[in-house]
Amino acid sequence: MRPALTFPLEGNYFISVSPKIYNYLEKEENPDISECRGYVDLLLKIGETDGLQLASTLRKGTRSNAYSVQLDASYPLKKPTFGNLGGYLHLQYFNGYAEP
Repeated sequence: MRPALTFPLEGNYFISVSPKIYNYLEKEENPDISECRGYVDLLLKIGETDGLQLASTLRKGTRSNAYSVQLDASYPLKKPTFGNLGGYLHLQYFNGYAEP
């Protein structure tokens, strides 16, 4: 669970900023995980409440060249175009260290 600050925009649009701070209790299997993942990530999201949403999760490890970027796009399928089908069309791209 993470806190989120959400700001409404015109119409049904919004922008959201959500940080996440964490610590590692057990690092025996992967002692350098903090070097790759760090201790904080930031989720930025923009979109329409019941429509297309774009998100980006940014993370910086403690090692100088360790970073990661995850980009997400989602679109709800419960639209007249798709009948009563529930779910989302979801595309994701990841680049960096320590994929979640």
